Amino acid sequence: MKSLRIANPIVLVLLGTPLFLFLCISVLSHSILHKERKLLETKERYQPNTLLRTEILFKGHLRGGLVRKGTLQIWDLLLQEAELVSKETNEHLHVLEVGMNDGKACVRAANHGISAHCIEPSPVSNNHIMHFLEHDDKIHRQGIHFYKTAAAAESDKYVPFQSGGFPQDHVGKLMDIKTMSRIQDVEHGEQWMAQRIEPFLLKTVAIDDLMDNKITPTIDFGTGELINHVYLAKIETQGYEPEVIKGMEKAIVGNKIDFIMMEFWPKGIDFMEDVADADRCKKPVALLQKLIDNGYTLYALPVSGYFGAPKSANRYIKPDHGGIVNYNDLNEYCKFFYEIEEKNPSEDYKMGYFSEVLAVSPNARLPYDPKTELGQMVQDNMSWI
Repeated sequence: MKSLRIANPIVLVLLGTPLFLFLCISVLSHSILHKERKLLETKERYQPNTLLRTEILFKGHLRGGLVRKGTLQIWDLLLQEAELVSKETNEHLHVLEVGMNDGKACVRAANHGISAHCIEPSPVSNNHIMHFLEHDDKIHRQGIHFYKTAAAAESDKYVPFQSGGFPQDHVGKLMDIKTMSRIQDVEHGEQWMAQRIEPFLLKTVAIDDLMDNKITPTIDFGTGELINHVYLAKIETQGYEPEVIKGMEKAIVGNKIDFIMMEFWPKGIDFMEDVADADRCKKPVALLQKLIDNGYTLYALPVSGYFGAPKSANRYIKPDHGGIVNYNDLNEYCKFFYEIEEKNPSEDYKMGYFSEVLAVSPNARLPYDPKTELGQMVQDNMSWI
């Protein structure tokens, strides 16, 4: 009986290499196809022709889109388009920021040669902003018009304001915004002053009056240019957005603002109005519907949590990991923000979740040849609306 001969190991490796490579390629191809299929299935849930358009979120790839550095990036991209529009039309453009916080957005607009009308009621924020404006020589201060007041539904009214620095700055009743709980006025003294939180009454201004040149800036670094049209507005008022929008009725109905970036915080909006659970989402939805009813196209921006949000919620927000957002139904879209919190409860985090919405007027002006990918996308969409 002949003994079994064992082939040279090198020969076995060489003979097995094609098969091994074939298996590796097959496994890799299957993995790639599976991921592409999953990506396609996920994207199909977010078709751009929904009520809230999703191209900014998902253009190019699932986890990136056009927003990779936060929503201030949208502001910067539109400022680039504004600069070109100004050159092509020989028109001096205006932008508006309601709720400045740190003042960066207004400063960036002024540095583009655009008049920036900046509203901030908070004494804490105002001190930081004024120090910033007065001591940075690189800022084009001549373009900044500063209003120390609160935007609201009507001008020359008085509303309660609570000042303690972000996130405790807001218009409305006294509250601990971190725990989303009310504080009785009669009890605020020692407890609130210990936290350096100061409640007081604040005079209001309606944006329509500002755009009709009826309101004089508190501090005017500019030369008093008249304003009758706003290229870009940014609104972040800690749940007070419905009142701000009421004061922009004429501007919105007349499409006198080309682009509006607005914070959308359903829990904050409902909490401001003491809305019962059964009625939640009615005011946030009405806020978005107002813009749609007047011809604005809405683009969804990323959903986020404030500092301290649980990690499980951050994972749940990702479209390929957690809940599925219905961008074609405003009520369902709003409910998703509550769903995140319900699915990811936390004893320490009660502030809920928020996003921003970009609203584009049907008459929005863009350069003949937009400079940015965002501008090109908006122009392409407007061409068939």
